[in-house]
Amino acid sequence: MFRIKHLAFTLFINGLLLSLTSCSTSKTSLSERYVHQKSFTTQLPFERVWDNVIDLFAENGIAISNMEKASGLIVANGIEYDDNYTVENPNRYNPTAYFVIPMHKFDAAKITASFNVRVRQNDDNTVTVSINLPNLKATTYKRDIWTGVYIPKVVDVASTGVFEQMLFDIISR
Repeated sequence: MFRIKHLAFTLFINGLLLSLTSCSTSKTSLSERYVHQKSFTTQLPFERVWDNVIDLFAENGIAISNMEKASGLIVANGIEYDDNYTVENPNRYNPTAYFVIPMHKFDAAKITASFNVRVRQNDDNTVTVSINLPNLKATTYKRDIWTGVYIPKVVDVASTGVFEQMLFDIISR
């Protein structure tokens, strides 16, 4: 009887230690740096460009948190995605995803992004649109085999440039 209790206790402690070590604060990093165009200049009038940018947010279900036409600023804060990402793996790469995360074993992922877009009238009558994604964060979740609890892990995340390209394409229409 003592051996069964001892074995059960040992298994419990080992499972607990395994769960605790999987909650480490290490961060999984991307293997490469993702660089893409962040600003675009057009000959189209400011009003048309402004309307096109608003349309892009509306068509993609991105709620605008703050919009100031006088300064040309459009902000969308804390937008969560659980399916618009791809991983750094040629076999699973999704060319239409907005974000890329490192390849590792996980069961689910959540990306949180903020979008800052500035539409600016230039002195030469051109309009420049710039986009920035501050506060870009990603967490993956792996289900613990012992407890069934999803263990979060913070991972690197980067923009693939797809959203920025959509913005620049829509401006031109």
